[in-house]
Amino acid sequence: MGKLDALGKEIGDIRDDMKDSEDKSDVSRATVHRRLDEVVTRTGYLESDMNTVKNDMKTVKTVTDEVTRWKQAGMGALAVTGIGSSALTAIILSYWAEIVKILRGG
Repeated sequence: MGKLDALGKEIGDIRDDMKDSEDKSDVSRATVHRRLDEVVTRTGYLESDMNTVKNDMKTVKTVTDEVTRWKQAGMGALAVTGIGSSALTAIILSYWAEIVKILRGG
């Protein structure tokens, strides 16, 4: 009977070891699930933040496009002003002698 008692004790020890291992596995799985839930939550926050950034970038792009249009319009206005000034200067220079005569009263 001693061998049966020893065998029963060994089986009991194995069961205890399995129970301890199962308990540790449960704790480990719970930790993994908690961390996974944290990752899911953080991913949700990131998606929300990215949507905010995308919307902000749309606004920034609109403003940038508008400023670019202003710049182009300003360059066009400067070009027209430059051409007009050049034409006026050419007219004044070509009639300079007559203009001076008129201004001197003669």
